[in-house]
Amino acid sequence: MIPQIFLNFSKRYCFLKLFQAIFQDMKHRMIREIIQDAGGAAAAAKEIDVHPTTICKWFHNGIPYRYWPTIIKLAQSSADELLAANEQARHRGDAA
Repeated sequence: MIPQIFLNFSKRYCFLKLFQAIFQDMKHRMIREIIQDAGGAAAAAKEIDVHPTTICKWFHNGIPYRYWPTIIKLAQSSADELLAANEQARHRGDAA
């Protein structure tokens, strides 16, 4: 009989691998490209009323969820694309 803890881990691992496979096949922009398509850091900062250096921090930390609606509109993006870009930025930040 397999202990429950191993079954739970197995389900989470399979879900993680499925999630990674889905996002690997999708072509999505990185945060830097999304911000560039939103008009650049200065234009995006002006639109959401923050300092441009705040926008530059997003390249490493990800875009905070409260700004997603505005960034999605400005960059003609989607929540799925921002989620993938955030995960990629945070993963790179952890590795550095």
